[in-house]
Amino acid sequence: PAALRHALFADAGGRHLRIRHDGSSRIQRVDSCLHRALGEAEIVLLSKDPSEVTGRGAGLSSQALEHKIEVIRQAIAVNQPDKDDILDVVAKVGSLDIAGMIGCYIGGAVMGVPVLIDGFISSIAAYCAAKLSPACRPYMVATHCSAEPAGQMMLDALGMKAPIQAGMHLGEGTGAVTAYSLYKYALALYNGLPSFGEAKVEQYQHLA
Repeated sequence: PAALRHALFADAGGRHLRIRHDGSSRIQRVDSCLHRALGEAEIVLLSKDPSEVTGRGAGLSSQALEHKIEVIRQAIAVNQPDKDDILDVVAKVGSLDIAGMIGCYIGGAVMGVPVLIDGFISSIAAYCAAKLSPACRPYMVATHCSAEPAGQMMLDALGMKAPIQAGMHLGEGTGAVTAYSLYKYALALYNGLPSFGEAKVEQYQHLA
């Protein structure tokens, strides 16, 4: 049953986060480098053609990029994933990495711990987690928008905007780390900035 499958994800993700999270400012990076497999998952989930969303990753040549696109087409044709069944998509054209990340997002929500989305790959897992368990969506925090063709597409599908637009393809966690500092300072400012009354700022007067 669907409820049992979601519970298993939440339990696995929660146990991982309990190991990693101690209430301090420690960051657990949730990312991987399996762009091809996860790109296939996104193509199926968003009903896109491989040529629309497949990028060069770490710097593929044009010939290698064309080969990558063809391999993705063949993988989808052979495995026939059902885009309306997230776990079917992950099992057939995803990876254990994305399954693990899905568990972390759902487990984070169970534990009340926000999870930063670092780039393209993490956003695919976040999208899958949100489809499996919509209640975990408020605990996801976007960080940067990957320059991969599908980067913005995934954020749009999640209904999120990333504060950092740095043109990174393979951020390797740097987007999440940078955004963490940004969010930390913003929160400190929000909590520590005095009100106009406390700061004795005179009421604003419109000029005639």
